Amino acid sequence: MRQLQSDGRLEDYQAQQGSQVFECDYVVVFLGLPGTTGLFAGIWEVRGRRDVTPAIMLRDAPNNPWWSEPRYRPPRLAGEGEHWWQTTLYIYDLQRTDFADELTDRLVIRFEGILRGARWLEGFKSLPIAEIRALGRQKPFMGFDQVCLSYGDLKRLIDHPEANPDWHHALNSTAGTAPLFSAAYR
Repeated sequence: MRQLQSDGRLEDYQAQQGSQVFECDYVVVFLGLPGTTGLFAGIWEVRGRRDVTPAIMLRDAPNNPWWSEPRYRPPRLAGEGEHWWQTTLYIYDLQRTDFADELTDRLVIRFEGILRGARWLEGFKSLPIAEIRALGRQKPFMGFDQVCLSYGDLKRLIDHPEANPDWHHALNSTAGTAPLFSAAYR
């Protein structure tokens, strides 16, 4: 899901559902983190829905290269013994709102059980806050063999040194990286 968000395709991905799950006014999206926590990704207004039958998909899919990319294909749309394109898709018209934008990529909540699929607010007595991350905080530094950053993530690391001291300490301790993180180059 983080890859979809980085690629700017999270909205496309969540708009396609295998059942009528977004029969509501707003969708609050949390991306699953390790364990039982989720990172707030934003709030989308549900503006409508269109049903796409297998016949429509077979007609239109060849014209849309996104449909053939396995890394973006919604796995939840594949039923038992069925391919995802052999079921009706429900494509929602979702519009991102700016409500609570200051908490996007910062608010971490704890769920009971694993965060997977749609959850409804009625099913929760409360959603305890696990953490509110500092503005610009990235995932913790896990070692040099785990470093794989997008340009946006690297820019946030540079722009918010106080929120990412573990990254700055580790990367400044190696030869050739100190100038990158010095104030003179910001």
